[in-house]
Amino acid sequence: MASCGKSEPPSFPALVLPPPPAPAPTPNPTALYPLQQPPAGQRFLQANTGSPFFLLGDTAWSISVSASQSDVLTYLDNRKAKGFNAFTFNVIESTFAGGNGNSPPNNWYNQAPFTNLNDFTTVNEPYWTDIDFIVQQAAVRDMLCIIFPAYEGYGQGNQGWYQQMAAQGTAKLQSYGAWLANRYLAYDNILWVAGGDNNAANKALTKAVVNGIRSVTGKWLFAWHGARDTNALSFWAGDLGWLNLNTIYDSSANAAANAEASYNNATVKPFGRIEDTYENPVVAGVTPDFIRWLAWSSAVQGGTGAIYGDVAVWRFHGPGVVADPTSWAAAMERPAGSSMTYLRQLFESKSWTELVPDYTTHAWLTSGGSTTTMGTLASDGSFGIVYANNAASTLVFNMSKLSGPNVLVRWYDPTSGSFFTDGTYPASGSRSFSRSAANAQGTADWALLFESM
Repeated sequence: MASCGKSEPPSFPALVLPPPPAPAPTPNPTALYPLQQPPAGQRFLQANTGSPFFLLGDTAWSISVSASQSDVLTYLDNRKAKGFNAFTFNVIESTFAGGNGNSPPNNWYNQAPFTNLNDFTTVNEPYWTDIDFIVQQAAVRDMLCIIFPAYEGYGQGNQGWYQQMAAQGTAKLQSYGAWLANRYLAYDNILWVAGGDNNAANKALTKAVVNGIRSVTGKWLFAWHGARDTNALSFWAGDLGWLNLNTIYDSSANAAANAEASYNNATVKPFGRIEDTYENPVVAGVTPDFIRWLAWSSAVQGGTGAIYGDVAVWRFHGPGVVADPTSWAAAMERPAGSSMTYLRQLFESKSWTELVPDYTTHAWLTSGGSTTTMGTLASDGSFGIVYANNAASTLVFNMSKLSGPNVLVRWYDPTSGSFFTDGTYPASGSRSFSRSAANAQGTADWALLFESM
């Protein structure tokens, strides 16, 4: 178990109960939630108001078990201030729990979610008041809880709950789903994710929890998190009616191809990258610009946003899988995570749902495009956005794809949100662009914004 920067007591102290649940939040003044799936043929999630919802999520897998309620508030306030509007977490955690003398599946206050771990209908009330607190405090901050009700685990092994799910069967799992739905029925700021790093051998187990939730209400959206590089639209082919968001969990080598395949699938569903490489200073090759590229490419390739993650943040005080000694609180200030807000800011400043990725045909970005340099152009030619992991490399554009008659071209620093004007050019012919100057974090990645005038 890696140290998270805080010492652990040699033995578990006397049980400390959490404070009583916070009162229900006042109604959301912006009415963002519950999220809505757009009409058939459209590719982006939308808020309850009907406006497009750009998803900028963070990963907080173990917040339910490895963080105190005070830590929850610190986390949410930090992420809200950095522009995140959503976060993922396991409502029950089978493996990665700890930090206060507790061990999985018990939470920070050493409370178990169930009195019988092979029976999800034996809920232990004190544990769930702590989950209530997380959902309530997120609602107060207008943040979306992306909740895994039963993370199944890699290879159906001990990192998840698949074996326990199989032991109890679909009837109890459906009852558990219904119980969750009734408990959180007053909360609109939820999106549920079935699965969890697993392509279930028995899909009925995965669907039982989903069906239980949906038996109570249809107001929440659902996604699925399968084994790495598995496309939900293929795995669940023939049973896609319940799946609202196609989340991509991939390896960086396949990131560009997976996004393109999701966008071009005959079944149109909103998609976004939910998991890939996590920010950290330990694993070779994982640099801040590399992490930014994963998030930016999700959006530039037609996604409804992206979800970022950090190896120290997601584990909080508990164990993780990478030996990074950084505390979770310090890790929240790391460079890539701190720059995610500028991705959301640029897209939300434009009519981003009109963007169409400039994929392998490269009709607009005619030269210099790659898996790390990608462009997307509004369907009416009014604007376009490019992300280049190395902006010093020459990029060549067919300017006639912009509606013009002229085009203002500006470089956008993805680490500071600052613009630098390149120039105004006719919307005709071919033109090259490059930028050798480093961005505010000292790396070579830049975005490029084209605007017809």
